[in-house]
Amino acid sequence: MENYKLNVNNCYHNDWVIFDGRYFKVDITAPVFPCLQTIEFGIGVVDWNNIQPIPLSPELMERIEGWVKCKDNSSYAISYTNEVFTIRFYKGKFWRILYKDVTLDNIKGHLHQLQQLIRLFTNKEIEVKW
Repeated sequence: MENYKLNVNNCYHNDWVIFDGRYFKVDITAPVFPCLQTIEFGIGVVDWNNIQPIPLSPELMERIEGWVKCKDNSSYAISYTNEVFTIRFYKGKFWRILYKDVTLDNIKGHLHQLQQLIRLFTNKEIEVKW
């Protein structure tokens, strides 16, 4: 995971990233310079080398609106109009994302990857309480 780099092919509009130790949403992606949404100065242009993905963790999952911890203590679930998504953390190594109990993906664990899957299936955005 330490060599994972964000770029125009894997990071999209509204994906959460880390820049300068803080959390931002991507506004525009371009091959050389992505733009971030900021409160301080509106849209900010940065270099792809200066932004990092946000690792998924149990602590982060509890900050995402709507996700609830399951009884097994290693899974989180959310329902969008009767469509149930479950994400399970396996032995601290990767996250398994299930939709209607079918595995969609096993990811090493970055927030933008989860955002993209939820967006694909529901056309909804993930909201995080930072």
